[in-house]
Amino acid sequence: HSKTENLPDMVRLGDIVVVAVRQPLMVKGDWLKPGAVVIDVGINSVIDASARKGYRLVGDVDYQSCKPVASWITPVPGGVGPMTIAMLLRNTFDCAKYRHSLIQNANLPWPMRFLSLKLKTPVPSDIEIARGQI
Repeated sequence: HSKTENLPDMVRLGDIVVVAVRQPLMVKGDWLKPGAVVIDVGINSVIDASARKGYRLVGDVDYQSCKPVASWITPVPGGVGPMTIAMLLRNTFDCAKYRHSLIQNANLPWPMRFLSLKLKTPVPSDIEIARGQI
């Protein structure tokens, strides 16, 4: 918790550190146990005059200071977001299979159609993929 007393010392005890505090760059490299796995769930925009949009996205973890200490660290953006989407799709698929089994047992027609998959290189953003389905 972000209000924990002696937070850096508590974080340093973790072999796996999951950070979701909505505080840009809060967790520093010297907070980590060497070799810790760091999962940065946070996504924050910070003002950056050098960026095209005037801001840049950062996590709750100071990536630059934590990367040399951690054995593995998720980037922001692009870290946990794709995994979240993958798990949501997996759960949706599992629900669809379950519904299909109910429909089959009742001898009803399957009301779902599938979209063709067009693999692209480089991998497009989620927004580009969604717009491509229209």
